[in-house]
Amino acid sequence: MNRLSKLLLASTCLTAINIAPARAAAVSETEPNNTLEKANLMPIGTTQIAGEIPNGAVGDSDTDFFKLSGLLAGAAFSVKGTGAGDGFEVGFLAEDSSGTQIPGTASGFFGSSPVTGTIPSNGILILKVEGSAFESPFEYALDVSAPLAAAVPEPSSLGLLASGVAGLGALRALWKRRRTS
Repeated sequence: MNRLSKLLLASTCLTAINIAPARAAAVSETEPNNTLEKANLMPIGTTQIAGEIPNGAVGDSDTDFFKLSGLLAGAAFSVKGTGAGDGFEVGFLAEDSSGTQIPGTASGFFGSSPVTGTIPSNGILILKVEGSAFESPFEYALDVSAPLAAAVPEPSSLGLLASGVAGLGALRALWKRRRTS
């Protein structure tokens, strides 16, 4: 196999490997995200969200919204909350893209059982964290387990893959012709 053939084969393989989206590990909240319209849009494949409910007076509260998209519609999801702080009342729940709590899901509390349910038909899941921290800020993490929808390669990746395969086929035919001559 000559050098050009090896390069074409390598580029074709790398293009094929690169079609699936990479999963984003942990993502931290950015303010303001206190309404559904200002929800933090999480990268596709986010598995952990970190945030904070600031310290405030009794009666003060904070709400954080996070939007996860590109999920497999109709599949099961699970979200578990963990956190650290003193004197807090904080919970979380799962909503659809219109802000309605997903049927069959209960509100979750940090350190308790995970919130589980079914991903809405549009593949978008909204996570809402709300509550108050009285003595110190409440730092939390949401561990998300939700399957991604099938990755559809962008047209340019598909074109590169096709041209690489076609190039390899042409090189193979040329190599065979030269060998039999």
